[in-house]
Amino acid sequence: MATALVSIVVPHRDAGDLLLEALESVARQSVGPIETIVVDDGSRDDPAARLSASPVPVRLLRQEHRGPSAARNRGIAAAGGRYLAFLDADDLWPPHALATMLAALGRAPEAGIAHGQVRRFRAAAPAEFDGPATVLGRAAGGFNLGAALFRREAVARLNGFDERLRTSEDVDFWIRSRAAGIVRLPLPEVTLYYRRGHGSLMEGLTGDARRRDHLDVWMRSLARVARDRRREAQP
Repeated sequence: MATALVSIVVPHRDAGDLLLEALESVARQSVGPIETIVVDDGSRDDPAARLSASPVPVRLLRQEHRGPSAARNRGIAAAGGRYLAFLDADDLWPPHALATMLAALGRAPEAGIAHGQVRRFRAAAPAEFDGPATVLGRAAGGFNLGAALFRREAVARLNGFDERLRTSEDVDFWIRSRAAGIVRLPLPEVTLYYRRGHGSLMEGLTGDARRRDHLDVWMRSLARVARDRRREAQP
């Protein structure tokens, strides 16, 4: 196989058939070569049988249940691509996602991250995936790992994801990337469909609990950045 242009890391735990839907959205991307790595984070169901029907070649890695940050880091360590992308096993990419973000980074060599908009949907896949869907609200910005494409050097500069975090690790990653001066390109195009209503880790929390979780990680991450800067400033 040619050296991958983009390595896609898919953390997986008990996603069932949603995993194949996610991989189908990978198959619809118009760029390549692509390397797809599924990291099984201690599933109670075995994804190997499902992956035999995958529409794209997949490398399956396994680990004991350690959380999505550890799964992503495992995938990063195994990846060979010049660019890195992270797609959760229950989410989907529109067909233009990778091409749009690659083109944006190609126009801006100073940038380390390109990031598009997110559309939430419930249950069935959006219409362009050949199925009806209930799309929830308007496209939103913010920061979601699945809506972004990363230069490999940007991820390496941050030493990947904080494995102590089981939720809101994207918040921590974003704060650290800004503190490190990594340039992010916000894009107007939708680059991720984020699935709701199927019992994901964050959906196990109430709305207030999710906000508290994000705020707690936000404050702790800012405090850590401040401590690191004080240490660097010491003679």
